[in-house]
Amino acid sequence: MAKATIETRHHEDGAVSHHIELENGDKHMILIQAGHPLTREFIAHGSKTRIQSVLASSKDAAEAGEKLAKLEKSFDEGKWSMIDRSGEGKFTPLTRALAKVSGKPLADASAYIKSLSRADQAKLRAHPDIMTAIAQIEAEERAEVGEGVLGGFLTSEASSATGTEG
Repeated sequence: MAKATIETRHHEDGAVSHHIELENGDKHMILIQAGHPLTREFIAHGSKTRIQSVLASSKDAAEAGEKLAKLEKSFDEGKWSMIDRSGEGKFTPLTRALAKVSGKPLADASAYIKSLSRADQAKLRAHPDIMTAIAQIEAEERAEVGEGVLGGFLTSEASSATGTEG
């Protein structure tokens, strides 16, 4: 597959355009109009892929349930990412780890990773410093999910009023 950069734009009329530039300089633009016959298929595919990602990143069914509840809430709020990191949420853990280890901006780390082959990305992911940073990032994300669920329990009037266990 040819390496490329893709810029996605959301238009006021509901259309989405993808502007693609291949490494050889060829440019393409794919426009999906609002109400396109494939819109339902795109929604189904994108949301299912996002759900599968949440399931794959969960260590067990309990964690998956917590993450799915948070994902459902984020979808209800019109957000794609469950975690708001003031712009960091759109970057993968690998990108965030590389930025953290190198001290460079997220955008620079992202551009560098996109320039690598999948094999080189795997080698980068296996570097001990990157592995440690990814583990820290993922642990922080799991803690945020857990704190949100636990915080709701601790502040729940219903659980303290009933005095019963679940």
